[in-house]
Amino acid sequence: NSLLKDESTFLCEACNITMANNPKTVKQHLKSLTHKKALGGQKPGRGKKQKKRHLSSEEEEEEEELEVILRTQIGNNIKISPLVHEGFIDDIFVRDPSRPSILPRIIHSPTRRDTKPDQLIPFITLDGASIPEPPASLERACELYLSHDGQKERVPNIDINGVRLEISSWKHARAALHEADENGVKFWATSIVPDIEHPKWYDPKRFVPTYDQVIIANGSAGIGLHIDTYKGKPVATYLTIYHGMKHVLLLPPNGSEINDFFGDDSSLSKTKPFPLHPSPELIERIKEANGYYFDLAPLPDGTPLTMFMPLGWHHWILSASPWTCLVSASM
Repeated sequence: NSLLKDESTFLCEACNITMANNPKTVKQHLKSLTHKKALGGQKPGRGKKQKKRHLSSEEEEEEEELEVILRTQIGNNIKISPLVHEGFIDDIFVRDPSRPSILPRIIHSPTRRDTKPDQLIPFITLDGASIPEPPASLERACELYLSHDGQKERVPNIDINGVRLEISSWKHARAALHEADENGVKFWATSIVPDIEHPKWYDPKRFVPTYDQVIIANGSAGIGLHIDTYKGKPVATYLTIYHGMKHVLLLPPNGSEINDFFGDDSSLSKTKPFPLHPSPELIERIKEANGYYFDLAPLPDGTPLTMFMPLGWHHWILSASPWTCLVSASM
């Protein structure tokens, strides 16, 4: 186990070594022979072996640094706990004993090959979508993306405190969101954004109409575990987060078995809460199912991160900050 002792010191309990708390030092130690021997000589890995990427030395260094940043940006209580399971070691990054995290793979430069329908592995990347201005407040979101009065754009989808509203107009949408915000009631809303600049790995031939969206939320808003579909068929989706944080649970496609996945911890019912404090048994089930459990947020310097979810993946995404803003599209 490794523990961030304070702002300046990082302790690797597996090796009993204290080091400076900076990404390069931690990265070098985690890759060292000393650390690998302390973990029993096994190499970190997860699931099916991936085809090796041909990255430049600069890309390889940036990808490694991104992984270290993701795993160390959380704060003073971060722990890195290697968990041995079926011959390989996974790094479980724990913010407190009841909030473990299992991160998807991190890709510096995804390609369309990584998002083909037969590719069933999620990933996180810096190479995401962009819009002219990601709104940092509800007021700005209403000005930019909820003011299409008199135009033909579809009115937004809005959920207030877990109840989907029937929206009659853009004016109605703005009034409902402002009222919820003033009363401290959680909400989420999606609105079509035609001028999204998709990442280069997005395949325009697989474009899904009306799914180019900005997603805003206030408070712990979410819609429960689900699969993204279009006309009854599953679609792949990416999310680029600009503001705030999301709790994320991803589970691979496995048909009706998903209905019994949570056991006593939770269920697919929207009346049940997101498993913020999962039991060790639930975390083990997520791992055995090759699922993921983590928080998605921009990097400390504000750089947005993008998550890609392949066809048919179940996902439960819960807002975890007073304001969140994402850009999303499907294919």
